[in-house]
Amino acid sequence: MGTPRHMTAALAALLTMGLVTACTDDSPDKNSTGSSTQDGSRTTVEMTEVKGTEALRPRSTVIGGWQALVSGKRSTVLAELTGSDGKPTQLHAVDPRTRKQVALDVTAPLGWGGSANARTAVVAGDVAQDHSRTPFVRVSTDLRTWTEVPITYPGKGWGFDDVGIDGDVPLVVAEKPDGGTVLMRRDGDAWTTHEVPAAKGQELSPIDLVEHRGALVLLVNEAARGDESVTRALTSIDGGKTWERGPKMPGAKGSYGVAGLVSTGKTLVATGWADRQAPVGTSGMVWTSRDGRTWKRQRTMPISWGNDVAVGADFHLSAPTLIDGQAAFDQTCRSCTWTTRFVHDGSGAAEVTDNQPRIEEVSPSTAPLPGSPGSGVRWAQGSLDLFGGKQARTLIRGERTQSVTAMESVGSQTLVAGTRGQFTLDDDGGWRNTSRITPYVLDGSLRQQAWRPAALSEWSGVHTATREDGTTVAVGTGETEDGFRAAGRVLRKGRWSTVSGFGVHDYESVSDVTVVDGQFLMALQVAEDGSPDTTRNARVYSSDDGRRWREAPGTWSADNGAGSAVSDVCELPDGSALALGSSQTDANARSEATVWRRDSSGSWSMEVPELSGEGASFGSCATTDGTTVVSGSVDGNDIEWTTSDGKDFTAREPLPRGVTRGTPHEVDGGLVADGYLDTEDHLGAVVWFSQDGRTWQWAPVEVEDASVWVTTVGDDVYAVTSQYSGDRIWRIDEIATTQVTGDEG
Repeated sequence: MGTPRHMTAALAALLTMGLVTACTDDSPDKNSTGSSTQDGSRTTVEMTEVKGTEALRPRSTVIGGWQALVSGKRSTVLAELTGSDGKPTQLHAVDPRTRKQVALDVTAPLGWGGSANARTAVVAGDVAQDHSRTPFVRVSTDLRTWTEVPITYPGKGWGFDDVGIDGDVPLVVAEKPDGGTVLMRRDGDAWTTHEVPAAKGQELSPIDLVEHRGALVLLVNEAARGDESVTRALTSIDGGKTWERGPKMPGAKGSYGVAGLVSTGKTLVATGWADRQAPVGTSGMVWTSRDGRTWKRQRTMPISWGNDVAVGADFHLSAPTLIDGQAAFDQTCRSCTWTTRFVHDGSGAAEVTDNQPRIEEVSPSTAPLPGSPGSGVRWAQGSLDLFGGKQARTLIRGERTQSVTAMESVGSQTLVAGTRGQFTLDDDGGWRNTSRITPYVLDGSLRQQAWRPAALSEWSGVHTATREDGTTVAVGTGETEDGFRAAGRVLRKGRWSTVSGFGVHDYESVSDVTVVDGQFLMALQVAEDGSPDTTRNARVYSSDDGRRWREAPGTWSADNGAGSAVSDVCELPDGSALALGSSQTDANARSEATVWRRDSSGSWSMEVPELSGEGASFGSCATTDGTTVVSGSVDGNDIEWTTSDGKDFTAREPLPRGVTRGTPHEVDGGLVADGYLDTEDHLGAVVWFSQDGRTWQWAPVEVEDASVWVTTVGDDVYAVTSQYSGDRIWRIDEIATTQVTGDEG
């Protein structure tokens, strides 16, 4: 995102002094939020919504999460719906025959699911209330009227995992704050809780909970935190009070994943995917079991209904649905624009019954419904459509919302990229999901306006950096007749000029630009062949004036066809440059966290630092108060390191369960970052801030049902809150606390 940024004076004062008195403002576009801590202090973030951000909201209905429920011959489609009013989503049940919508009186669910048998259906999940999770349960015997079943969690920090039904008794699988799993059962007018056992040091991630031959079967992934998981079934013959752990399900050589589980009454049928050795890729996989303990597996046949996708593509199966006593599920692939319907009665092999070609979506999401063979519902281009045979009709017409994906300072204006997904036909006759950027300009208020120069809106991503003398560089990746190439413009004394030095490689993709010691540095990936299968390597380009660029000398990858990539470039405390990213030791090796340092001659050297744990990766870096903070992950867990020289890295303790912190941004007086808390103390989006890069404090962002990302533009700090009802842009005016409270150190 460019050079070290600056924040407003009020926020800088907090970081440098550690003590600011909270102020109040009754303006309607102000959002002042805060949280009281145990010692009575209060930390707040005050934000002003940018005028004109309603232009980012949808013009019609937006569909959030959805699920089809089948109860005997009846069915309904559950969907989160919102519109142009900017309100949170509401959960509805929609009748596929009449299209009638029934509200379930559930606002902004955080996570939810549904389950049904031939008599009863249940929907359960969580909503956010007062910065904590509150569970809800709704039951129905006709899929038209829904009744609330009161439920509360036994303690703070509990969260919804899965839902099931035992006869007509609702079941909820919940996660405790320590990661343990429990089953909550509605016995009479009260809920009882029962532990679901995991192996020592392991945690469970539920996949599906079903009734089967008088027992309950809970299909789970089991793993130590951050490790690869195995899938196994747990069975209970006493309604979930006690459980027997079965052996792990058999998988093909390599990885596999399970999407869901049903019981035909005689046989359990699970569906998903598994690695395939020849040709390399994935194929659909079906697992069957009579008792939940002994499983058989069988691959489904990859079927190509189009000329643009080979049978060697990555195929997978949807979660199964019980229809007419059989498990029904759809097969598609990552590049497919069609689905193939399979049914399985629990014996023999899965049978193909129908296919749906020409779906306006790549790797479409579908679910079977009862009715004519091959009937179902699918999400495509923002709408939910019913299909059967060769016809499709709209169930709920919706739209894809646009998201703010970039905010960059160019001269006196801020360029804002609003990105919306779309379905396009490429030059080779194949369909693909792509993104279309709508250009906005923020100059007091947000308005849709073409960017100047016009070339900026034609690039895939825009990155800018401004030097102290006012020179601004804008770079990105442009698509030419010969492939993807780095592109750029430089703004000096109010005039834009083209740049030179790009286009050396057959493939160039820009990831960042910044200023270190007065010099512009650009990070990118290059390849000598533009095809997707070609190995790509890291590079850094430099420029003294922003106009003439040259490839920096150095070692950028191993010599044996291994790949590498630079994700960020920053300035170390001593003023030298540090690039970080990942590299392979050979073409088949796993990527490892890697740094590149520049010496006094301008040459870059490559090094893989020794870091504890496996699978370490670097993502971003920022420097403050003599310390460079590096964000990344180890063993799949987010982690931060500190370094002063780019050689020795000190790992901080992993963030606690339920706590996330995003990319730090440099500001006057310290660092700011976005994040999210899902803990006993708080639930919701937060803004983090630190003076020294070691001790962090957070302030809550009280925008309902939202995630947040923070960015810096010139002298301002912005927060973009994202909801199904559209993105909103806020200027952070002040983060204030009456006392510094080390909420997380």
